[in-house]
Amino acid sequence: MTREELKEHIFSTYGVGAEQPWKDDPTDEIFRRADSGKWFALVMEIPERYVRLGDGTMTAMNIKSEPFMVAGLIRDEGIYPAYHMNKTHWVTVDLAAVPDEKIKVLIDVSYNLVAPKRRRDARHKDDF
Repeated sequence: MTREELKEHIFSTYGVGAEQPWKDDPTDEIFRRADSGKWFALVMEIPERYVRLGDGTMTAMNIKSEPFMVAGLIRDEGIYPAYHMNKTHWVTVDLAAVPDEKIKVLIDVSYNLVAPKRRRDARHKDDF
């Protein structure tokens, strides 16, 4: 999946566009939920050596995941322990190496993980 295809998918699915949070690196883009303001994806160009062997650069996306899923995900081709983020809750995905459908599922998981927490209604607290 290209960066542009990714941005189009995120906008058409979740209705949010990319933001450039760092003035010194306008190629880094974040995507955040409109309701919680939390990031669910960070897309960046990074040297391959940060996550695997290689001398080139790669378009990488960091996404949030359940801790129990991370160990299995990083066994897959193109998915690595998160670059520059918490490695318990985030993974780095090489957009060129992971199938588009899998990327879409991983984005959906990340998007749902950063949703606002539902508060239990105090009137029904004894119903459990």
